[in-house]
Amino acid sequence: MTIVPDEQVSRQLDAMRTETFELLLLQFGETTEGSLITTTAAGILKRIKWLKAKNAHGYNINIRPAASHLTLLDDLVESQIADMEASGYEPCVIVETSPSNYQAWLDHGRELTPEEATQFSRILAKQIGADVAAAGRRHAGR
Repeated sequence: MTIVPDEQVSRQLDAMRTETFELLLLQFGETTEGSLITTTAAGILKRIKWLKAKNAHGYNINIRPAASHLTLLDDLVESQIADMEASGYEPCVIVETSPSNYQAWLDHGRELTPEEATQFSRILAKQIGADVAAAGRRHAGR
C-alpha cells in the first residue's frame, strides 16, 4: 500500500499519543535561523503546505512531544531496530530520515520526569548503539 505524505504525518501524530507538539524549524547557513511553534496535531495538519514550503526553502522541520512519555532514538539501522524489538522495545513510530537511516520513538505508557526521560534515552542509546549525543528529553525528530 502506498501512503501519501500527508497521511504519513497524520499517522505519526496519532501514534505519538500526545495533545501538544513542538515544531522546530531550523535553517542552517552562515547563521542559524529557527523558530519554535507549540501546537496540536490539528494545527500541524493545517500547516502542511506552509511546512512543505519552508522545507523547500532549506528549513529542517523537526517535531517533539510537549510531554515526556516518548523517547527518541536517532541514527539507527534496520538491524538495531530489530535488536531493540527482540529485547522487548516496540517503537510506536519509525521514520526513515535518509536512505537506511532511521529514528524511532518509544512510548513509555506513562509520563516520565524530564530527567528520567533523558536518562532512559541515553542508557538505551548506548545499549543499542544509537546516537548518544542525540539522546535526551528535548531532542526532536524529523
